[in-house]
Amino acid sequence: MSRFATDEIPEQLYNDFIIGLLEGTIGKYRKEMAEKFKEIAIDLKTEEISSTDLLRKMYQLSIVYKNLIEKKKMQTKKNNQNSCMLN
Repeated sequence: MSRFATDEIPEQLYNDFIIGLLEGTIGKYRKEMAEKFKEIAIDLKTEEISSTDLLRKMYQLSIVYKNLIEKKKMQTKKNNQNSCMLN
């Protein structure tokens, strides 16, 4: 933890802030994934999409999913660190 965080902000407030940022980012990625799924479903339903466009959209979806998984891992790691500190 940085010197600023320990000197100026109570540790619990700092930890709550970081957890809030992670949860907000995770929510953003979930929303973005839902939008991309919907876009792909509409394209498939109307059959007005080329294979390359579909692949491009699926690739974009996989990038968002990867980011979501990374943030979830960070959140889990942060939660585990907090519970270790309590013990």
